[in-house]
Amino acid sequence: MLAYLVTRDRTKSGHPLVHGAAAMDVFAASATAAKQAAAAKFDGDGLAWLNDSTVTEITAGADWNGWTFRVAILGGFGTGGDEPRTVAVVGDATDNTVDEIAAALVTALNALDGIANAAYNATTNTLTVAGTADALGDQKLEVSIIPPGGSASIASLVGTITDGGVAAADLTVVLPADNAVIPNVLAPVAQV
Repeated sequence: MLAYLVTRDRTKSGHPLVHGAAAMDVFAASATAAKQAAAAKFDGDGLAWLNDSTVTEITAGADWNGWTFRVAILGGFGTGGDEPRTVAVVGDATDNTVDEIAAALVTALNALDGIANAAYNATTNTLTVAGTADALGDQKLEVSIIPPGGSASIASLVGTITDGGVAAADLTVVLPADNAVIPNVLAPVAQV
């Protein structure tokens, strides 16, 4: 069973909006069945849904294009060792898998003055933000994974963070698995 967003053409006049509904989320076997289910919902409103609607399948995201992966080390830099540093990578057409984005994060982290041992384990999807020789293991780590056009991180995508221990320890975070379901907000809708 598939999920669809069925949206009416709001530029067409003469069709009533029963309960103000101009869109419906429908589970159906096909796009045609989704339109038919929407048409059957309200008496006398069917042709608007059958003839003047668009059906879009609701699916997970296909890749990490446009997603921002941000890693912030909240201290350990600067003269007093109390300054933070942040790196970020935005997924694009050439870097849109977790492994590709992690590789770009490793490059950005190792470019920071004070980090030379960032690494990534593609088997466990563990990003080592700073290695033991970097002596930053006692610092706090914040990791954000922000969707395209989003304003906040999706916390459930960020795996286990290892931080705040002793200086001679790794700072690590587990990134999403290669087969992770990528959230996809298709469209905001009004509840009726």
